[in-house]
Amino acid sequence: MGLYIHLSVNFRGITEEAWETAWHESLDILKKFPLPLFRYDVETKNGKDRNVYSRNLILDAGTVEECWYLEGDLLSRQTAETFDLYRYLEAYTKKSGQQGCFNDSVFKTDKPEYWSSSNGMEIWDSKTQGYPYHLAVLAVGIMLENRFPDHCYLHGDIEDKQVEVMLNWLETTFDKKYSTPICFDACRLFKQLHLVYGQDRQAAIERFAKLYEGEDGDLLKAMASVIGEKEALAYWTKELNGYGSLSQWGAQEILRAVLEATEDVKTLLSFVENANLTRFNAEQNFDEAEVLKLLCSDFIFIPPTEREYARVLTQRSEDLQTIDDVLNRVFMQLAGMPYVSPLYVPADELLEIFVLHSPEQAEAYRQIIEAYQEKLSNWIKKLEETVALFEESLEDSTDESDDLDSGISLIESYPLHEQYIVRQAIQQQDDYETYEKQLPDLVAALEVLVEKHSAFYSKKTVKGYLKGIYEYSFEAGWGLSEEGWEKLDQLSDVSLLQKLFALATVDNPETTFWRWRKHVFETAWHLI
Repeated sequence: MGLYIHLSVNFRGITEEAWETAWHESLDILKKFPLPLFRYDVETKNGKDRNVYSRNLILDAGTVEECWYLEGDLLSRQTAETFDLYRYLEAYTKKSGQQGCFNDSVFKTDKPEYWSSSNGMEIWDSKTQGYPYHLAVLAVGIMLENRFPDHCYLHGDIEDKQVEVMLNWLETTFDKKYSTPICFDACRLFKQLHLVYGQDRQAAIERFAKLYEGEDGDLLKAMASVIGEKEALAYWTKELNGYGSLSQWGAQEILRAVLEATEDVKTLLSFVENANLTRFNAEQNFDEAEVLKLLCSDFIFIPPTEREYARVLTQRSEDLQTIDDVLNRVFMQLAGMPYVSPLYVPADELLEIFVLHSPEQAEAYRQIIEAYQEKLSNWIKKLEETVALFEESLEDSTDESDDLDSGISLIESYPLHEQYIVRQAIQQQDDYETYEKQLPDLVAALEVLVEKHSAFYSKKTVKGYLKGIYEYSFEAGWGLSEEGWEKLDQLSDVSLLQKLFALATVDNPETTFWRWRKHVFETAWHLI
């Protein structure tokens, strides 16, 4: 499981010269990106290999395979999978042979089972996990799509805010206009698909539903804007009928999307009624009472001022969502985290709408609403009490965070169009404050280790200890930045190097320890 960025390219019609020009432009983007980007590399020092997080992104220079590699940034020190881009078109075409590309449009694919795929080659299909270098990859993808609009499109786990930020950064940095990626622009996307599929409107609609990358819940609204509400609802009626019950998560997401797109409970009920008319088995018809329960659980009858804390609690941040954030949100939803509807319909009006639709269920509907009124009122009261206690604890706290202040100062030192990017890196830095308080315990443990195995850890020279650190770090698979290795190479304190060598030899693959050890070698060895 992960958070991906995909880039689909159909190379037919793209010239070698145009591609190489775009490659140089992409490299310029990475160089001007406000975060220090890196790739993994191996260098040799004193006869020993060591892993280095290199700022030189170019690999295999001077060959057909010349490319840039990108795997993370040094400010956040977060890294996931590799993204690369080859300088020469030959590196791609000799691999793909243009198989499957039967026309020049990357959007054309005739078989429904391929409607979520492209008529081209996915040159990116890797995980960023939402780490800050995600934004650098996104910027390059936007540029490539603008360079080759009918041959290339960007998709994946990308949010509207990220697109907005990187468009602004590109336009400000390079003083030129860039178009929004087509999968985030409903009108342009459907127009393109209409040209590709001609008279086969249904194919264009199906393909649109697979390719559109707007925010969750926006697909129906986007479809209605380009093909009309009636046709959009007909499409989603078929989608709803793919579910056996309205209690299923996917069915509930469709109901919420319909309500938010139409902003009308009566239209939502008609939508469910139409779905029932086309159900394969009438005995499995959807129950309107389930619709009412969903609306009630979504706080629809609670006045906006009374559900504000609940809305703030459940709304998604505009910051980058990492894979940990996404998983936490899923677990919270499974544990019962509510969804707060953006619409408000007073309880008496809500009851009236449902009773007019099914008068015989009047009493049952009234009981449902009353039960949820009591349940949600109690929930909101407890939430308000919890918030009050939290705010009180903040008022009592007098601790000042130097790290927070320095982080804010660093962000504000950048131009406005880069501050969002830098903030993501600072927010995603691992917090080692607690661990640094435990450094005396670590030093004591290292001293015990050295004393216990004195024959192995003692009587080495500065060069000997450094070579040992290179060897053990390389075997364990961790490394340092070029600056980190340079500072370490300058150490001459044999006692300190002995402890660092001992730390390098500890065989512990646990992720927290592994990252903490890198932090010590990179920036905190002086505390030892």
